[in-house]
Amino acid sequence: AMKDPEARAHISYLAGMAYFNKEQYDSADGMFAVVKNSPDTTLQADGWLKYADCQYNLGNFKKAVKEYESVAERFAGTRFSDEAVYAAGLCKIKTGQTGDAIADYENFLKTHPASPMSPSILIEAAKLYFEKGDDAKVSEKISLIEQSPEARFKQEASRLRVKLAEKRNQPEEIYQEAVRHMKTYGSEDDVVLVAVQTTVGAAKFEETLKILESVQMDKFKPALL
Repeated sequence: AMKDPEARAHISYLAGMAYFNKEQYDSADGMFAVVKNSPDTTLQADGWLKYADCQYNLGNFKKAVKEYESVAERFAGTRFSDEAVYAAGLCKIKTGQTGDAIADYENFLKTHPASPMSPSILIEAAKLYFEKGDDAKVSEKISLIEQSPEARFKQEASRLRVKLAEKRNQPEEIYQEAVRHMKTYGSEDDVVLVAVQTTVGAAKFEETLKILESVQMDKFKPALL
């Protein structure tokens, strides 16, 4: 047996990552359990987070929440803590604790506005509020994502704006949001369909034709036999 605990932890971490990347989480978690006791703080935090990730991937959501919250508390102020808060929220969503997830995310956004994890948390919060029917909060989170210098999630936030307009059932707003999305992110099939259905439904056929002229219609045509 290895006597050097640091060397043992490093080897266990590498073995854990090999199992993890092969999606053998039940083997990986045993390796990462060793790393949780490493004297190397950075390795310990990373290994502990990965141990929690194993529980998440195995569907042990309650255990995963406990481990993520331990990481968040023990390694406060590090990226491991921030990632753990985000992941704990995902676990709570999986177990139907959406209210707790929203509260945790809101608290995080208030205390860590500049964290690299903030955009990920903003988009999750926006989706939770959308499911909850709180349109004002959805718009607030989308606006924060749009104002962020971080490009990730802006396209997803834009799609959420289209969905929000659909939910309100305001044809003019749906059309404007769909066209705005297409101009920025290209002609995604489902957004094109929304725009076409809306304009046809409102008998605004000029707008329908403008949309169809602006997209590559070839990809919508059936292949010739």
